[in-house]
Amino acid sequence: MDISRINGIPVAGLESSNAPGADRAREAARNLEEWAKENPDVNQFIGPGGGWNKDGRVWRPIRDAKLLKEHEDHYHINVFRR
Repeated sequence: MDISRINGIPVAGLESSNAPGADRAREAARNLEEWAKENPDVNQFIGPGGGWNKDGRVWRPIRDAKLLKEHEDHYHINVFRR
């Protein structure tokens, strides 16, 4: 799943936005990462702040600069197939 807007505010520039609701959107973005890392079905999370892959039960940082650059303007969440 890719998320490019939170509460109608683009993820690109979210940290510097002063649009109405930007504070709530930034809080939602922080909560999104926390939620993803705690969700047992999620195995990958990438966004403007970095990226992580789940290796078993451990989250490992993604080091691929190109992949991280491609996700600077949105959040990407991947889940295990069941």
